[in-house]
Amino acid sequence: MIAPDPRRPAALRAVLFDMDGLLVDSEPLWFEVERAVMARLGGQWGEADQQALLGGSLDRTVSWLLAKAPGPASASRADVARWLVADMAELILARGLPLQPGAAALIAGLDAAGVPYALVTASSRAIMEAALTVTGLSFGVTVCGEDVRRGKPDPEPYLLAAARLGAPAASR
Repeated sequence: MIAPDPRRPAALRAVLFDMDGLLVDSEPLWFEVERAVMARLGGQWGEADQQALLGGSLDRTVSWLLAKAPGPASASRADVARWLVADMAELILARGLPLQPGAAALIAGLDAAGVPYALVTASSRAIMEAALTVTGLSFGVTVCGEDVRRGKPDPEPYLLAAARLGAPAASR
């Protein structure tokens, strides 16, 4: 259990951060990767496709890609998922990933105030680790898509992160 810190309000026991969209701007890279995977499947990918999948799960993206691919699927669900994850991690490491304004300062402030914090992302571990590598952000506790049975918006990833921080969610 984490001892209360007299410098912070009793209500603030921990902070849980999402990654994509909150800490980093990954959408332009996702669009590029999705377009490349769709081309590999023989189809076209546009802005409307990306908008429809914004903030969605890997499983949903794989389903969308396979449904939109012309003709019979030339790849399995596992192949498409593997291509997306590997290509995204590779692109992040090659090009970097911009931090959202104020993200680094907020994390530094929490660290200085002794407030525990964790990263909770639906992304795969490979993508999360690539993002942390290129941004220089560091989290003592991380929860990614592979760590849970039910992904966001289910509370399981957040409950796991809170428990790992020693600040389990209070029941009402």
